[in-house]
Amino acid sequence: MADFVLTRPYFLLLLLLPLLMKFIRFSGRYRHQTFVKQEIIDYFADERVRKKKKLRVLFLIPWIIGCIALSGPTLVDREHAEYRSGETWVWAIDLSNSMLSDDVKPSRYLHARYTLTKLLGETPSDIKIGIVVFAGSAYVLVPPTDDHQAIRNYLKDLDPSVMPVQGSNLASALEVSNKVLDGICGNVLFVTDDVKDSDTADYMAALINNSCNRYFMDIVGTVYGSPMKKRNGELVKTPDGRVALSSTNFSNISALSKAAGMLVFHQDSEADIASVYRHSVKEQGAGAKNYFRTADIGYYLIFPLLILAVFFKRGIILSVGIALAALQLVLAPAPAFAGNSEGMKYFEEGKFDLAAREFTDEFWIGNSYYKEQRYYQAVEHYEKAGNSVEVLYNLANAYAKTGDLDNAMMLYQQVIEQNPPFRLDAEYNLDLVKDAIEADRKRDSQRKSGSADAGITSEEGVMTSDLTSCDKNGECVPAERSPFVRNRLELLRKRSGITTGPAEKW
Repeated sequence: MADFVLTRPYFLLLLLLPLLMKFIRFSGRYRHQTFVKQEIIDYFADERVRKKKKLRVLFLIPWIIGCIALSGPTLVDREHAEYRSGETWVWAIDLSNSMLSDDVKPSRYLHARYTLTKLLGETPSDIKIGIVVFAGSAYVLVPPTDDHQAIRNYLKDLDPSVMPVQGSNLASALEVSNKVLDGICGNVLFVTDDVKDSDTADYMAALINNSCNRYFMDIVGTVYGSPMKKRNGELVKTPDGRVALSSTNFSNISALSKAAGMLVFHQDSEADIASVYRHSVKEQGAGAKNYFRTADIGYYLIFPLLILAVFFKRGIILSVGIALAALQLVLAPAPAFAGNSEGMKYFEEGKFDLAAREFTDEFWIGNSYYKEQRYYQAVEHYEKAGNSVEVLYNLANAYAKTGDLDNAMMLYQQVIEQNPPFRLDAEYNLDLVKDAIEADRKRDSQRKSGSADAGITSEEGVMTSDLTSCDKNGECVPAERSPFVRNRLELLRKRSGITTGPAEKW
């Protein structure tokens, strides 16, 4: 059964206004009061005066109805509440050279990418995910976002060759992940092949035990290990020239798990990694919320006002009715309520095409088309949605998706100037857009000069792992993936000033 609530109860104070006016009127009369009895005054009062008094009483009816409408009478459906975890996750992904080992087929890093892509498909739509990658140092590749398609696109380009500094620094991944989750209690999933030494395990356990975050680890590796082959076919070697073998030290992993109370998964275990969401929700408890479907019925009270206007010839009744009706429309609730409730229902169910048809709010129509990856339609509706910082940010994202990078860069700069809570996301996206503009300029320059750099096989710079690129001498090597991620990480390395990281131990 639906509950009845008032979303704007302070408007009920307007009910006291007629009483206040009556008191002021009475006070004025009292100061000039004569000693003539009221019944004598009433006797000599003409019919017009008596009708005027009745009209004042009748005026209270539309006033009361209007005040109730403005107070936001709302029905709340608690029987069909939606449970949302409201969680934020950081996936800390190991891209050190040891992830090139093929003891887990086809290789450790490819297996990890497959696992995470599968996990992403089972991730509830309201969960935000960020990506931290690490080797010799750790970097925030993607701030937490609920745009799971963007996460999927980044996962495709992850391999050890994109890292600007090689090495093994799992502890730095923990430190960076904690900074990403600073101010909230979130979840961290480490995807790695080893905890290199006991000192690292002890240090990480101390940090974990002093944090409100929850931590999980997915281990990709075996005790036997295998050689590591780079993309150019060369084997990774130790400093003294021997072929390096990377084996997983399960004793350190077990010690860390016990000391930090951390749940550990392994490719050979029966536990499904998707169960991390069940564990996190159970432990989080207070972080989860129930969302109730609501319907503002204040709009329906406008009709009695209009009906009353029909029965009164005096313009004041009609004027009051129209004024209250207009004010009710101005105070219309957010798109999740009232006329947009069906659209929000479809949006939350992932039926974005249906949501776009049902929404009447331009911002949410744009959001629906953006989720549908119909970016040109999203731009069209965002441009009609106003100039709020949220609209500008989403419009910038849509411009970037359509390839209008100049407009996207301009809007991101406007958003950053307003310093919203998502400023870091805007700064991150601005850097990506600037990198893409610079890459376009370089390609244009190469076309004009007629040069063809070795290894470039497409204008977009996106290559699949089974393609090869050849230089002028016919030497062919496995094609590199899009330089976008590698360039982004190199930019972050330059900002941090890091040049080396802890060496990997073979």
